[in-house]
Parts: sequence; structure tokens; C-alpha cells
Amino acid sequence: MPFEKSVKDVMSTNLININSEEKVAKAARLLKENKIGCLFVTFGKKTIAGIVTEPDIVRKVVAEELDQNEVSIKEVMSKPLITIDANASITEAYYVMAVKRLRHLVVTYKEKKIGIISVRDILYAKNRGE
Repeated sequence: MPFEKSVKDVMSTNLININSEEKVAKAARLLKENKIGCLFVTFGKKTIAGIVTEPDIVRKVVAEELDQNEVSIKEVMSKPLITIDANASITEAYYVMAVKRLRHLVVTYKEKKIGIISVRDILYAKNRGE
């Protein structure tokens, strides 16, 4: 039956970080090069403070006709992080995304960030009958 898998079964562990001081242009390149939809935003060396997504860039930079080489990630990132436990069902993840109007959730296990799940991950799982 669809949607019986847990979040950890379909999440992505390809986590790419970008420093909050970097410019949006660098984020856009990283998203394209890695064929992903979001990056973890860090303050300092390891503290993850938010995510930056393709819609963040489109809505807050491109649509506003701002210079992507001037705008920093911290100005456009999504925060606070919305998380879901790795053992939650993908149905629960889908519900949280729908209610909060999100495309990505940060996956945690014992309070550690271990991955990310996207609407696309859930749709692929559903189409594969997982």
C-alpha cells in the first residue's frame, strides 16, 4: 500500500551547505551543478540556520530584479527550519508540507539533521508503489 514507507526510506542524504554570507549567484550555481532544489545555510562552520530553495531565489531575487551577485543568502533564506523525524511516515511528511505550504522538510534523527525530503521524493515513492 502506498505511503507506508518512512521518511528515512525516501529522503536524500546529498546535503550541500552554503555559508549565509555567500551571494545568491553561488547558490544558484550549486543548485544547478548538483541538480537539487535546496541548500542548507550555515552560520560559521557548522551551524545550520535555514535553507535556501529555488523558489526563494526566484521570488525574492529574480522577481524583484535584484542583483544575484550582490544579495547574500541570509537575506533570502527560509527560516526557521521545519523538521520531521526520520521515522515518521511519508504521509505525515506530506501532510506537514501541505499544511505549511513547503516543498522541503529537514529530516532529523535524535535531534541531528540527517537528510532532506522533498515533495518530489514523496511523489516518486508513491509512483513506485512504496
